[in-house]
Amino acid sequence: MQWNAKDLSSFKEVREYIDTAIIPLLPISLKEDLVQSGSMVEFTIHVTRSIQTQFTGRTLLFPPYTYFRHEDFAKKSIRLKEWEQTIEKEGFRHIFYFTSDLEWRQYETGQYNECFILPMVPFESMEEQFKRSMVDDQVKQFIPLIVKKWQEQ
Repeated sequence: MQWNAKDLSSFKEVREYIDTAIIPLLPISLKEDLVQSGSMVEFTIHVTRSIQTQFTGRTLLFPPYTYFRHEDFAKKSIRLKEWEQTIEKEGFRHIFYFTSDLEWRQYETGQYNECFILPMVPFESMEEQFKRSMVDDQVKQFIPLIVKKWQEQ
């Protein structure tokens, strides 16, 4: 399920099957790395939507957790922990974060949660067919990792 009115209108009926939250972590910047920030956001959005599509019926793609790239890591990680606690209280057994921001490698997730780091891809200069190919390649790599996390439960 995606976070839109159509999908969420049936959420209550299928809630018992949806145990996994997918959350894109999106850095924004208005500094010299503006274009790089845009590429990170675009690529992460495409990958998370594709992963959610592969696991429709078990996952809910949350709205992105957006933050300023140059913001203090402790502040943004504390806010994310608050999100995580709330989502877990709502019955989600797994939370998967996706980002191209390498800073999140230091974020400590719980036993059934994971922060997946995507490669930095210069999306702004790619043709659509190559973008799709890059997204598909990433999705193929993450599917077995997600399934493994589910099996560890």
